[in-house]
Amino acid sequence: MSLAIPSINTVSATVDVVGTGDGIPVVRALVAAYLARHPDVRVIVPPSIGSGGGIAAVVSGKAMLARVARPLNAAERDNGLTASPVFRLPTAIIAHRDVPLKDLDADTLVAVFEGTVRNWKQVGGPDLPIRVVGREESESSFATLRQLQQGWVDMELTPRAKIAMTAQDAVESVRANVGAIGFGPYSMALENLVKVLSIDGVSARDSAYSSAITVSFVWREGLLSSEAHALVEFCTSQSARRLLQAFGALPAVRSPR
Repeated sequence: MSLAIPSINTVSATVDVVGTGDGIPVVRALVAAYLARHPDVRVIVPPSIGSGGGIAAVVSGKAMLARVARPLNAAERDNGLTASPVFRLPTAIIAHRDVPLKDLDADTLVAVFEGTVRNWKQVGGPDLPIRVVGREESESSFATLRQLQQGWVDMELTPRAKIAMTAQDAVESVRANVGAIGFGPYSMALENLVKVLSIDGVSARDSAYSSAITVSFVWREGLLSSEAHALVEFCTSQSARRLLQAFGALPAVRSPR
């Protein structure tokens, strides 16, 4: 895909990349690698405002690049937005590190999040209540599981679940509460905070893992500065691919708008 660079470059060397919290450690690592090669450029990757918030910021001109974890819809494309997929990130099932299990089958996973199974001893673990951490229905990780994980399309989340408002909140809630289980975007750093469970023996880092999101950069046509253009090009380069793999992410196939 060809990236259009405007004929009049911006006088600022600052690029704001706003939006989803999904994959934010990966985005920040990519940006850090880019800045090591371009020390004269300033790139800001602030905390999550969601994919929709990032898109709104680009549309309003408050930011040049959005990071999003969902495809653009027809109205957004008609509004002059372009998306460049950067990486594919698994939606991991995570548990508190004291949970002794490493794997759950798909049916048991549904039963746990529905609340049919309420204690880890029911699935071969210790006598320990299960604390479910969920996300809002519109959130991209939940949407990914709904679409791609067996049994989740009609699964009703237990009403006792804590609903985390961001990916970071979900991870912290699982990390801090014994017996907790939740889900969120995978990164290598996640392994140091919580236990990442396999599903039916398939690890989140395995290419056969079914539930994964694609994180893209979004901008408005004709308004991409040379610095932002170079950042997008770097993040989809062969050099970036090696970095993505180190984080457990997979390169995304670039496609037309």
